[in-house]
Amino acid sequence: MAHISGLVAAKQAPSPFLYSDIVTTTTHKTLQGARGGMIFYRKGVRSVDKKGNKTMYELEKQINDSVFPGHQGGPHMNNIAGIAVALGLAMKPEFQDYSRRCIENSRIIDSSLKKRGYSTLTDGTDNHMVIFSLKHKGIDGGRADALLDEVNISLSKQSLVGDRSAVLPSGLRVGSPSLTSRGFGPAEFDKVVEYIDRGVDLAVQIQKECGAKKLSLFKKHLNSIKDTDERIQSLKQEIHDYCGTFEFVPWGH
Repeated sequence: MAHISGLVAAKQAPSPFLYSDIVTTTTHKTLQGARGGMIFYRKGVRSVDKKGNKTMYELEKQINDSVFPGHQGGPHMNNIAGIAVALGLAMKPEFQDYSRRCIENSRIIDSSLKKRGYSTLTDGTDNHMVIFSLKHKGIDGGRADALLDEVNISLSKQSLVGDRSAVLPSGLRVGSPSLTSRGFGPAEFDKVVEYIDRGVDLAVQIQKECGAKKLSLFKKHLNSIKDTDERIQSLKQEIHDYCGTFEFVPWGH
């Protein structure tokens, strides 16, 4: 439940604990903690052998031995402390409200993308993420991701059904938590999608100009013009100025 662990903790997403004997998660995504991971497991799991005999299969020793000495080196106590703080904060009502707004803002992203002609993978969202296609734009997620990164928009290229390459996928993935933490609401997220759309269109223009068949050549060309191209610098400055009016406030309050 790595991506949605914060939503699960805030009771804004279904819990896997009802159905699973082992649940794993990272701690630095929607949970907003220090980078790390956690493994949850039931103390004893009842199983039935081929003869119908009921036994208790203990998971604790196998998991603990696998973590250390199996995979983990020395524990980082500062990260453990950071995770503990995050778990404490996740129990507060303010965190539940923050998680609810993450989902609301994610739905604004979805509707704003559709308004601008994009199709989203699941035609809606119940969490903090939206995956959308660039096929109608005639450009891949690798090139769009590279251009958007240059204008200070951080998202991820994303493979979609039918893609043959994870390096040149046909989609992008965007999430709402970080900007929700800065107080962004529906109007601000619609503006963010406008910036994403303009960045994608700019990537299309630059791809046509350089004609690079390989992503590496597109990135090389982009790197050679990024500091002097007025289109890139203008969009980058506009985004910088807009986001600079928002301060980081816990849970976006």
